[in-house]
Amino acid sequence: MATYSGTAAPVEFRPSTPTATGYNVPLAPQCGGGTMVYNLTVDVTIAEINALHVLVATPVNRQFRLVNVTAIAYGGAVTGLTTLDLTCGANTLVSYAQANLTQSLPLRIGDGGVTILADGASFTAQTADNDLIVTKTGGSAATATGVRFILEYALD
Repeated sequence: MATYSGTAAPVEFRPSTPTATGYNVPLAPQCGGGTMVYNLTVDVTIAEINALHVLVATPVNRQFRLVNVTAIAYGGAVTGLTTLDLTCGANTLVSYAQANLTQSLPLRIGDGGVTILADGASFTAQTADNDLIVTKTGGSAATATGVRFILEYALD
């Protein structure tokens, strides 16, 4: 086994192990007992927003946990709806006000028009087996081509 230690915590990389049929897939790096964070960029069209689009399908018995997200409208401003929401189960983790969904403007957590749950609850592990879904309130979304989500999350 090779171990790297720099300014970050040491990371242990485990090599593939031979089996009767070949080699096992290497295990993910073990980072001091932490959780692996995934990065995903998804373009969601206006039609998909109106139909409720699954951004992250959570594996069975796993819990989705939001780390960070940025939303960027492309092809025009998003009109017609009241809010564009990211929900997991019954929880609206992030809500974007329609007035702020202008073309090419990155909307980050902490920006005006972006609302999260109180006391950091948007960043806690959600109930197991619930997917992250793009939903909306108000009327149908229109005008823009879609919204790009740049998402960081963990599966606990």
